[in-house]
Amino acid sequence: MKKSKKILFPTDFSEPAANAFRYALLLADKMKANIEVLHVVFPQGESLDFPVMVAQRTQHQIEADRVQLSRFIENGMTQVLEQLKNAPNITSDMEVGAPTSEIVRIAQRDYADLIIIGSRGENRSRIEKWMGSVAASVVERAHCPVLVIPEDALFEDPLEVAYASNLLQADPYEVWKSLQLLEVFKPLIHLVHFNFNKDGALYAHQELKDMEAFLENQSPDTKVEIHNIPAKDLESDLNDFIKNQQVDLLVMYQPEHSLWERLFAKSVTKQMAIHTKVPFLVLKK
Repeated sequence: MKKSKKILFPTDFSEPAANAFRYALLLADKMKANIEVLHVVFPQGESLDFPVMVAQRTQHQIEADRVQLSRFIENGMTQVLEQLKNAPNITSDMEVGAPTSEIVRIAQRDYADLIIIGSRGENRSRIEKWMGSVAASVVERAHCPVLVIPEDALFEDPLEVAYASNLLQADPYEVWKSLQLLEVFKPLIHLVHFNFNKDGALYAHQELKDMEAFLENQSPDTKVEIHNIPAKDLESDLNDFIKNQQVDLLVMYQPEHSLWERLFAKSVTKQMAIHTKVPFLVLKK
């Protein structure tokens, strides 16, 4: 019997989280996945407070948040109930600690196949602001794929998927394995590489063709198109591609370095970030 996929959904009860939860419910319905809703309570107290005072305040916060967590789940289910065909099994958990560390720990402890987390804010200059500092940190540290839902994104079947590749460290097998999360949708996969070096265009084209052949060999039903695009500004070029191809989901593979650092880490010359209104799936090594 095929094991059901498990989604970990962290929430801070904000509106971006509520929107992302509706998305998670509808996605889990299609994937026939289960959802674990996690809320992390940060210890309540100042640095000079006595431990007993911190414990008491934290316990009061836990009791209040437990009620809010139940309402959060109930409200989300109510809002999408009529759209659900295979309502996911939902469990909840509350932990005390630093949000990022606890989210990553619980995902590993409970063998999550996917973390879905909401992002807050748009048109910011840094990825930490675009995703929210917790979401950005979870993307960086999680062991499993992370799906970031922009605060205004509505659920749509991801039928047009853009996989942005740097061709250097992405293992085609790892990419294929992670993309199995989307197999129920049978999406068209756009393999897109933005080429800043004209001399490397031929090499990039061959690498894309090899990856296309591998994916189609592993999954004969997979539809793949390759795009080797001359680039000037990565952020702008990627956003144009998403708009022109009507992409439903942006996917990137996170090795230990390279493309991830180029896109999201601050360099001495330029801070690069992606401002997109489509959901963003980060595959993990």
